Amino acid sequence: MQGGTGGKLATNPDQAIANGLTNEGVALLSEYIVAIQLGLTGGTAGHMHSDDSNSTLTQQLNQLALSMGIDVKNALFGSAAAQMLANPGSATVSLAGQYYANLHPSIAQNITYYEYWSDWWIVSHCGMDPNTVDWTKIQSPTITYKTTTVNGQQVCSIESKAIPLTNGTWLMVGGDVSLNGFVTSTLFGSNGQITEQAKFDYSGFKLQDTFYGLNGKATQQYNFNLDHSYTKYDFSADGSQTASLYGASGQLTEYAKFNASGFKTLDSFYSSGKETQRYIFNLDNSYVKYDFSTDGSQTASLYGTNGQLTEYAKFNASGFKTLDSFYTNGRETQQYKFNLDNSYTKYDFGADGSQTASLYGTNGQLTEYAKFNASGFKTLDSFYTNGRETQQYKFNLDNSYTKYDFSADGSQTASLYGTNGQLAEYAKFNASGFKTLDSFYTNGKETQRYTFNLDHSYTKYDFKSDGTQTATLVDAQSKVTEYATFNVNGAKTQDIYFGTDGKSTKQLDFKLDGSYTSHVFNSDGSQIAALFGTNGQMTEYAAFNASGYKTQDIYFGSDGKTTKQFDFNLDGSYTAHAFNSTQELIGVFGSNNIIHDYYQYTGRTLTEHDFFDGLGRQIEADRYNSLGLTGFTKFSYNNDGSYWSTTYDKTGHATAQSKYSGDGLLLQNTNIYDSVHCGGYFMNAQLIAGFQI
Repeated sequence: MQGGTGGKLATNPDQAIANGLTNEGVALLSEYIVAIQLGLTGGTAGHMHSDDSNSTLTQQLNQLALSMGIDVKNALFGSAAAQMLANPGSATVSLAGQYYANLHPSIAQNITYYEYWSDWWIVSHCGMDPNTVDWTKIQSPTITYKTTTVNGQQVCSIESKAIPLTNGTWLMVGGDVSLNGFVTSTLFGSNGQITEQAKFDYSGFKLQDTFYGLNGKATQQYNFNLDHSYTKYDFSADGSQTASLYGASGQLTEYAKFNASGFKTLDSFYSSGKETQRYIFNLDNSYVKYDFSTDGSQTASLYGTNGQLTEYAKFNASGFKTLDSFYTNGRETQQYKFNLDNSYTKYDFGADGSQTASLYGTNGQLTEYAKFNASGFKTLDSFYTNGRETQQYKFNLDNSYTKYDFSADGSQTASLYGTNGQLAEYAKFNASGFKTLDSFYTNGKETQRYTFNLDHSYTKYDFKSDGTQTATLVDAQSKVTEYATFNVNGAKTQDIYFGTDGKSTKQLDFKLDGSYTSHVFNSDGSQIAALFGTNGQMTEYAAFNASGYKTQDIYFGSDGKTTKQFDFNLDGSYTAHAFNSTQELIGVFGSNNIIHDYYQYTGRTLTEHDFFDGLGRQIEADRYNSLGLTGFTKFSYNNDGSYWSTTYDKTGHATAQSKYSGDGLLLQNTNIYDSVHCGGYFMNAQLIAGFQI
């Protein structure tokens, strides 16, 4: 059979020749038997068609058959004699095979079958179809081989000259056929330039296949593995190249790019035909790593020249970036989390482990900003509207916190909360940052409040647990100007005003019925107290000296007019005034509270003036009209308590005399001059009895 493919599979050229010798030897023996027994068409009985004209082979076979005692002419098919003749190991087959091997194949007239069989095997073992060889142009020896033994292993070394192919190109082969060696098959174009080169192992498995361009440079190369996986290289004219690794299933598992210097710029990995990982390398040794998930999402990791991570990003299945983190010295310093509505959160990480978080809305404006300490505890949280901060929280480790609210006009408030979550302080600030209010709380209840004015004056409120409160007004020089108290219903119970020297100048004491008392404190230490009724009208007015001693006390009626007045002297004496619709009655009292003078006015006219002894007994009563003295009465007292009343005219003449008992009963009445004035004009000084205290 052509190429020595019959019999045992050939693993080297010698085995291919041996197979050819056997195959062709058996074929010639079969022809020999037929020729001896039947003759051949076109031939002569007893002569083989394939033999030389002088029947050299036929004669040699006749002699061998005779020596073997075989009658060839009468040998039957399948008989022992026939098998002895055609047995592959018989001398007849060997002789016939050797004869045939020295012949020239009809398609390769310039070589023998010995060379043809070995060349065929070598060409096919080197990955080429022997039918593509232009055997008519093969000269002996075009392909040579040598078999040696190295370390106990047989090695067949192959060399060749140019092997012409039917398409006008040519082939060269070479290498070692051994367990550890390989052979190379090189194709050249009609112009003599290399077009392809392949490598094969001992079994004829193609290990490598390289293709070349018109410039003689490799353009593509395949490296094949026994498990059917392989690597494909593509070489560009600029010197760059790519490498594609395919698994045993034929699916791409890795794809890499290299620049003209052999530096790897890209390396991608695949699973089930889908890219799962990619590396992009830069000349400064920095690189980017991409990881692709089965759901279509992916991540990108950027590494610096020192091999440390500098950036890490995530993308969803649509390619939208959802995360972007930045690193310094292997530590994350910044992170962005993006949302599909284009809002995002930015994190900044400090070297001390603290971090900040900034939330941006769909319009790109900041909406929230937060700070965290190294333990992850939130210390600050700010909220924004239209790029302007509207609210801020500052948190303390003890769980207390401060809340700030910022208004559009630039003003703001600050609310401090304690560890129990209850409000502890509340403050207000204007657009300039000036504090206008500061309130303090205990157990959720306001206990103190400050209201500040731009001139640096302020009001301080103190709220007691029983619901009452006080208000203290302080001026720009930090001096108290007013102090007020309020009951549980918010009604003012007291209001005190202070001068620049810090001393009280006025005090108002209010009662629930709406009445109140007003105190005015003068710079010399004296003071005035005024009582007002529920209708707001003054009911009493009192004056005190610097020692607190009352110097005057005035009472008023419902019509606002004075009804009573006391003027006090430091020695304890005083003057008492009583007012009615037309009259004013005045009593002068000593320090012993005993009256010693009495006056009575009608309008501005004195109508009466009375005198008293040391015991407070009336001793004289002078009467006046608008023109002057009209008369007077004198009183004299007896030991038994009775007394005499003597009336005089304006000239001093007695006109009447009366006697009274101690309780004011008339005992005797004497008309001296004019009976009109008789009868006790002042009975026991009853007109002034109301002045006694």
